[in-house]
Amino acid sequence: MENNDQTIESLFEKAEEYGKTRVDLLKYKYIDNISDIVSALLNSLLSRAILLVFSVTLSMGIALWLGDILGKNYYGFLILSGFYAILGIILNVFSSRIKTYFKNKVIHQLFN
Repeated sequence: MENNDQTIESLFEKAEEYGKTRVDLLKYKYIDNISDIVSALLNSLLSRAILLVFSVTLSMGIALWLGDILGKNYYGFLILSGFYAILGIILNVFSSRIKTYFKNKVIHQLFN
């Protein structure tokens, strides 16, 4: 009888150890997924910040160049701002598709 008690006790200890190990494994898996998402987000933000600085500088150069061609500097800025307005309208029209795309990317990243 004493041997059965030790076997059952050993079985409960192993089950408890298995449960703790399983919880630790899940924690590490979620930490890995979250760190992947955060690192991808930070990388994306850094890349976009650099792209933003480049775009602003390029836009100013193009606006000044167009203004020089047209004779007045503000013409270049008006043309470029009209271009950006059209681009903004296009992005606004497709905003739901863009939102869905990024939402699916985040969900895919969380579950893989």
